[in-house]
Amino acid sequence: MVGRVRGKKMPELGKKLGLSVKEAANLLGVHPNTIYRLAWRKEIRSVKVGSRLLIPRVEVERLVGVKLEDTDPHPGGRE
Repeated sequence: MVGRVRGKKMPELGKKLGLSVKEAANLLGVHPNTIYRLAWRKEIRSVKVGSRLLIPRVEVERLVGVKLEDTDPHPGGRE
C-alpha cells in the first residue's frame, strides 16, 4: 500500500532504513539542496556512507509527523 504525505503519493520504500537525499526531499516537498543544508547545519540527522549522504527513515518520519509504512511492491512474492 502506498500512502500519502501532504497530498503527494509516497514512493514504495520497502524496509529501507536510510533514504537518499532525493527521496527525502521528495517526501518533504523540498529541493534536495535544502536537505543538504539542513544536514550541514545539523538540523536533521544524516549518515555518510562512502560519498552518499543518507537520511534515516525515522528522521524523515519525525519531520513529517507521520510514520512511513513499510511497503512491499511485491507482497507475497514477485509478480
